[in-house]
Amino acid sequence: MKRWILGAIPALGCLMWALPVAAKPVAAAAAVCDRGCLLDKVHEVLLGLEAHDASKLVFTPNALIYRNGSKTDLRGGIWQDATIITGRSTFVSPKDHQAVFMGVVRRRDADPALYFLRLKLEGRKISEMEELIAGPKDLLYDPSGVHTPKPMWSDVLPQSERVPAHELRRIADLYFQSIEEHNPAIVPFHPDCNRTENGTPTTNTNKPGVITSDSCDIGVTKFGWIPHVRERRYPLTDEARGIVVGISRLDVEPGLQSNNGPKSDHPFSFIIYEIFKIVDGRILDIECFMITPDGHPAVWPLKK
Repeated sequence: MKRWILGAIPALGCLMWALPVAAKPVAAAAAVCDRGCLLDKVHEVLLGLEAHDASKLVFTPNALIYRNGSKTDLRGGIWQDATIITGRSTFVSPKDHQAVFMGVVRRRDADPALYFLRLKLEGRKISEMEELIAGPKDLLYDPSGVHTPKPMWSDVLPQSERVPAHELRRIADLYFQSIEEHNPAIVPFHPDCNRTENGTPTTNTNKPGVITSDSCDIGVTKFGWIPHVRERRYPLTDEARGIVVGISRLDVEPGLQSNNGPKSDHPFSFIIYEIFKIVDGRILDIECFMITPDGHPAVWPLKK
């Protein structure tokens, strides 16, 4: 009997040595990209952009990489002539595994570009990378309006002023729906709501040549030249800060015009990237980057 007990001790020792195997879930959890990790990933991309070198970025095998609605390999264009990045604003959501950046990229032999970047992470690898680059040919282009990030974007809201992520997405979608219906009544706008498009304020301003209004809701009524808002996505939400990112395509049909909007004899689309600040369930601020892409690319591969 004594021999059996003594013989069992080495066996128990083997079991004890085997216990560290159970630590695998902990290691897997460590691979999740938290806020700090997401901020680092954005920084890595921006460093690569300034160095004209994307080779140090780590992607998943089937990563989707798009620029202005079309696939790209990060070898040409802005990845060849970027010099310095200013007006930096970064938004992250560990829950969504997403990060978004907006700013101005100075270029060696070209006008500054308004630059919007979206990343999705799987673990610590980039599985989706989406860029939008707007320049002088794009509507309302004014890089001077993007140089100073708005403090409200980083403000953490009191619990009483927050809404859950699904409500942030619903409110942003109501804004897109209101443009399609030309009906601001369906949107909960904050009385102090402001909208900026490609760096140009389009509310509370009298800037010549700009489709302006004294409020966000009146501005919606001036979008009669937009009959469809489609391919809507809401990849990032931050409940604590009241932030939601919305992406869509705005269609313009031939001959449609309202309140000095663009008029064309052929159909075209805007690709729109918007950041909404929502406080007390009301849209307080809208920051929009937009382009008119060459051809008719999909903004993002559509789910079948």
